[in-house]
Amino acid sequence: MKTLIAFGTRYGATADTADLIATGLREEGIETDVVNLKRQDVDDLSVYDMVVIGSGIKASRWTKEPDQFLKDHKEELQSKITALFVSSGSWPFTTGDGEMGAEQEGGLYSKLGVNKEEAYQQYVVDKANEHGLNPDSIEVFGGFWDFDAMGFLWRLLLRGLRKDLEAQGVDTDKPYDNRDLDRIREWAEELASLLKS
Repeated sequence: MKTLIAFGTRYGATADTADLIATGLREEGIETDVVNLKRQDVDDLSVYDMVVIGSGIKASRWTKEPDQFLKDHKEELQSKITALFVSSGSWPFTTGDGEMGAEQEGGLYSKLGVNKEEAYQQYVVDKANEHGLNPDSIEVFGGFWDFDAMGFLWRLLLRGLRKDLEAQGVDTDKPYDNRDLDRIREWAEELASLLKS
């Protein structure tokens, strides 16, 4: 049994998440290759039983390389066990039953008006549908907020978020990791079970 994890990342959260998933799969005895699609192409999927595709999310969009990978390998992926995941720094701030950070009246989150169901639909379900895929598993994880790595416009747009995080005691001079690492490990176990069944 062999798995490919192919991903695109902006600030490193998706790369690190891909590595955590790979570690979990390897612990289950599954040979796993991890490929950053910005650095390396994958032409032959025939050696893989399962393909996991991951992307970072910025401005509600996938990175271009994994999106192109889905387009280029659409036919091959139909005959494989497939899984999609995204890393989104805003994911932990969304709510299941209302607007993002709605409790912060007039704040950045309430202005964005994002809820978990809509984000999940847009980030992974719609992306799968766009490429005619029916993945066996899909997941959304948090990401990194690295304000110093962002361009000027993004830093300007997100200065309210930065202030909110600082008010909560977060040192925003360092990358802020808001992923649920336990959930990432659990998902790796679920993928291993899926492949072994």
